[in-house]
Amino acid sequence: MKGRLFVVIPYWTYRGDCEEAVALYTSCCADQAEPVQHGESVRLLVHCATVAEADRIIDGFGAEGKVIQRFTPHPPPDDAGMGALVQDKYGYVWILTSPRS
Repeated sequence: MKGRLFVVIPYWTYRGDCEEAVALYTSCCADQAEPVQHGESVRLLVHCATVAEADRIIDGFGAEGKVIQRFTPHPPPDDAGMGALVQDKYGYVWILTSPRS
């Protein structure tokens, strides 16, 4: 597969609360999520235009989930960005990034 582009599509399973989960995700992110692989667990990455937008998503997912890490600057070599982690009430971990404001 060297030199070929391929797409990995995540398959999520829910216990009867799929519509509720999708409503939460779309109300907070509006189609901005990109799946990325981290070790053995799948996390979801959202690039936000501003810290305020990212904070809104963190607050929405963290309301019934868990804020793992509020925004902190990226470590060196710094790309002038920030990152945060939040786990939603369904157990998915979201990585949020934004330029520093």
